[in-house]
Amino acid sequence: MKKSILISCALVTIFSLTAYGFVNSKKQKSICAPACNKELSSETKVGCVKSDNDSEKKMCKPPSLIDQALLVKQEEEVVEQELTFVYNIDSRFRTTITKSDLRNANTIYDLYPKEATEDKKAFNENKLVFLEDEGNIVEYGNGINFTEAQKQLFERMDYSDNFYFTVDCSHEIGESGYTNEEYILYYLTILPETQAEYKSGKTALIDYLKIKSKDFVQNLDPGKLIPGTVSFVVNPMGEIENVTLEHTCGFSGVDQRMIDILNNVPGTWTPAKNSIGEPVSQSYIFSYGRVGC
Repeated sequence: MKKSILISCALVTIFSLTAYGFVNSKKQKSICAPACNKELSSETKVGCVKSDNDSEKKMCKPPSLIDQALLVKQEEEVVEQELTFVYNIDSRFRTTITKSDLRNANTIYDLYPKEATEDKKAFNENKLVFLEDEGNIVEYGNGINFTEAQKQLFERMDYSDNFYFTVDCSHEIGESGYTNEEYILYYLTILPETQAEYKSGKTALIDYLKIKSKDFVQNLDPGKLIPGTVSFVVNPMGEIENVTLEHTCGFSGVDQRMIDILNNVPGTWTPAKNSIGEPVSQSYIFSYGRVGC
């Protein structure tokens, strides 16, 4: 009888231990179960590791604060490095004057924009510099009036020529009575009285340049891109000629592509005209790559 009781007790004990181990095993599997088990996109895989219990499933955990900060920084760097490739066609300098207006200029007020001089009290030494390929020509003056030598230099300048004019000046600071010494400097391009125009419009021309150069610019290293410029002339017949690389954009293949495109632009141009309506040549600058000068 005692032997039967001992055997029964042993069986109960073994059964209890087995049950405990089974329940405990179930609990451990519940704790280690993956939080997600579907395939994740590349954007959501950060912070996911394989579970030791199932090599085909993934244990997902939210990225730590450090991971999140790194993600934000990486996204910002991508935005900063995103390539912005500019296209523009214009005169060499933003400030311009027609040849007839230049020939009739007598004072600096005829040359400078109004906002450049309206708050100035006195004008002193000035300097006119004609930017010629063979070398600059300089004539000095004083005050607001141009000297005869400066006027004669204006007479020598032609369409698409470039020059700069600088003058020392002063202006009062508020009502204090004090004056501040400074100077005004402007670079100018001389334009025909009627400018040359691409008959389909400037926007259409820029769009054409973008389309034809797209494959050459889309994979460039932004860190190596610099401002590039190509000059060209629209002659009196409305034809493009003298397409010349002035400054590389940092990629010789792109430079050559831009030259080839300009030499083969479809459509026609209306030539520039002088003050009496005669066709004349006009130079343009095609700027591309980075914004700059």
